[in-house]
Amino acid sequence: MGTNKNCVPSGSWRKFIISSTVPFVGGLIFILGWRLVRSVHIYLQQKSKRGNGSTRDMCIARIFRRVFSVQRLVKEFAEDLSYPKTQKGRLMTWLTMLFTIIAIILYLIDTNEKLERCVSRTDTSVILDLICNIFFLWRFTVMCIVAKDKLSFWVELNSLIDFCTIPPAFLTLYLGTTWLGLRFIRAVRLNWFGDDVAAVKLISSHKMLNLSRTLCQFVSFWLTAGGLYFLVDNMSAENINCNKSPCGLSFWESLYFLFITLSTIGYGDKHPSNRESQIIVIFIIMVGLAVFASFMPALVELSQKPASYLGEYDDSKSSHVIVCGYITTSTVTNFMRDFLHPENENQETTAVFLNPTPPPEELQNLMHRHFYRCQYFQGSPLGGGDLQRVKCDTAKACLVIANKHSHEPDAEDAANILRVISIKNFRAQVRVIIQILNYHNEEHLFNVPDWNKIHGDEVICINELKLGLLGKSCLCPGFSTMVANLIMMSSFQPGSYNVSHDIIFISLCESKI
Repeated sequence: MGTNKNCVPSGSWRKFIISSTVPFVGGLIFILGWRLVRSVHIYLQQKSKRGNGSTRDMCIARIFRRVFSVQRLVKEFAEDLSYPKTQKGRLMTWLTMLFTIIAIILYLIDTNEKLERCVSRTDTSVILDLICNIFFLWRFTVMCIVAKDKLSFWVELNSLIDFCTIPPAFLTLYLGTTWLGLRFIRAVRLNWFGDDVAAVKLISSHKMLNLSRTLCQFVSFWLTAGGLYFLVDNMSAENINCNKSPCGLSFWESLYFLFITLSTIGYGDKHPSNRESQIIVIFIIMVGLAVFASFMPALVELSQKPASYLGEYDDSKSSHVIVCGYITTSTVTNFMRDFLHPENENQETTAVFLNPTPPPEELQNLMHRHFYRCQYFQGSPLGGGDLQRVKCDTAKACLVIANKHSHEPDAEDAANILRVISIKNFRAQVRVIIQILNYHNEEHLFNVPDWNKIHGDEVICINELKLGLLGKSCLCPGFSTMVANLIMMSSFQPGSYNVSHDIIFISLCESKI
């Protein structure tokens, strides 16, 4: 297991490229062949069910069933490993992060040597790199088993990273020769470090998560671009036969050159020395300027103070509706799905959410995405000052949302009725739409001062709606589906189908609508 005395490193890079290409192409052929076998299995299974298959076909079908039953068991075990919410999944995520960092550090250390060189099979760096790639091979196998579409998995970016880095590690052990070549591609994996950190709950702060994602994406691009430039510059026609180390710019000089170039400083002390590196740096700059330009505003945004929700709504720009009651990420998402439907894009009404507590992180992201049509204010509809801040007197309507999953529906209804009383005391003419859970609580709303159906005040009883639709569906099958389709927002694409009659009659039992 010592150093190969007959080692000739020059030109071995071709073998390393072939070692990455052959498994990729071979895997594609195998996946397509497996799909053909699967199709044959389905055909034989259907044939045996109809009783038309021969004894031979039925035996083959039984063999296939046994093979696929074993495959299902293996897949269940792999899913447990790949899902980050489980204990095994979290352990796998931690190990992926650890071995990725180790692999990148080993590459950075090896960049001080020549691209191609003879190595001892007992070198610490060779052994550590092999251990890392054994783990990556195991992870690749697990993710391949879990993947629903094997063909898509085979050509996705994560898989291509493994193809470029895993086979060369085993070839190094066999040849006693190493080639840095494509090992820099492992740095692309840093792009997903922010998601891995969130999966293992290493960081809980939303602001720090955004910062970690931004930094990881920038460092990933910087290291990958530096490794690509370092490879092209040292593999160019004038440097490939050079005996120095390195022949062109070193890896660290490449990082320095790219950072100075992308930041538009450009001292001019480092520059591409050959045609190949000049061409590759053009493509790096085209992509890098966009990455660098998006990185700086993200840092500025993260350094700003968190948004205050104790301000005052400006009703001079557009009309607005106030939404209060049970305000959560799920209820706001459901509300905004119809409120922001493309059919309503010409309307300029803003949804103003009023809630006693600051919004959670997911709700903050939702508000940030739809900032032009919704705003969040911290306050209670039971306080006149908070209603004044959200301009309740000029609002088109006030919506009071109930918690449909409340364990105490009467208490939930009582709290919402108190909100209605407070709103009516503040402004009697404002339109109020309230959700309640129990039907018998409607009579309390009719006793609220200034409650007036003529002005558009409405009460929606959830249980009454559900039980009413259920009863109608028993008498008239399909009625609930029709009503749900009528109130569901949908977009009509002109020309998608032709209506041959001006009037369409929908027959429901003996009635016509």
